[in-house]
Amino acid sequence: MEIIKEGDYILISTAGRRYFTKVEVGKSFSTKTGSIKLAELIGKPFGIFYNSHFVFKPNLEDIILHGIKRGTQIVYPKESFFIGLKLGIKNGMKVFECGTGSGALTLIFSQLVGENGIVYTYEISEKFLKQAKKNFERFGIYNNVKFFLKDISEGIDEKDFDSAFLDVREPKNFIKLVYDILKPSASLGIIVPTTNQISETLPVLKEYFSDIEVLEILQRYYKVVPERIRPEDRMVAHTGFLIFGRKFITEF
Repeated sequence: MEIIKEGDYILISTAGRRYFTKVEVGKSFSTKTGSIKLAELIGKPFGIFYNSHFVFKPNLEDIILHGIKRGTQIVYPKESFFIGLKLGIKNGMKVFECGTGSGALTLIFSQLVGENGIVYTYEISEKFLKQAKKNFERFGIYNNVKFFLKDISEGIDEKDFDSAFLDVREPKNFIKLVYDILKPSASLGIIVPTTNQISETLPVLKEYFSDIEVLEILQRYYKVVPERIRPEDRMVAHTGFLIFGRKFITEF
């Protein structure tokens, strides 16, 4: 049984709402169903029902949606976990990312490659990179991410990556560059917000990658009321189009 300690992050669930906060002595947390003195939670187990609130240990999805501070639009969990699956990321891999943003996807890559892997992430904005580093310091588990304040057009310092992901404005301009630093058969993932960007990207992508897929992921929750099961009135619909391909070689 894991016990709540001072400084732990917790997820508070009540009246169909979720709240993310840090356990600090002398502070309280209030919702529509009441108030909790956070110090009173210290020494109690995660999962406790306390003063009309459920107190849980946050998982990675909770951290991304409720915990990290955003300077940019994040890659939502509905895409990010699928991206990790499609790129085949696992413990010990070497992964390249361009477009760090707030670092939400970087956190997922970090946990997937584990303590034996490494993530190289490039960001052109100093402001966004500083925020991503702060988020990683708060929520990162492994010391396995190398942050670079760098424009990808200036080149990539490393090579022999197991997979790569691009979240940039004009990915078509960097496909050959990424191709050169990937191992044969390695996967490339790209996210773009508009269909015209897909049209611009595909002709270049097909020169260097095969097994190409384009998709989007829609997520719809249902009301958890046994007497009237139906979809929620609102949903997270389009947040981005995903493009995937695998590097092929013609000479060996």
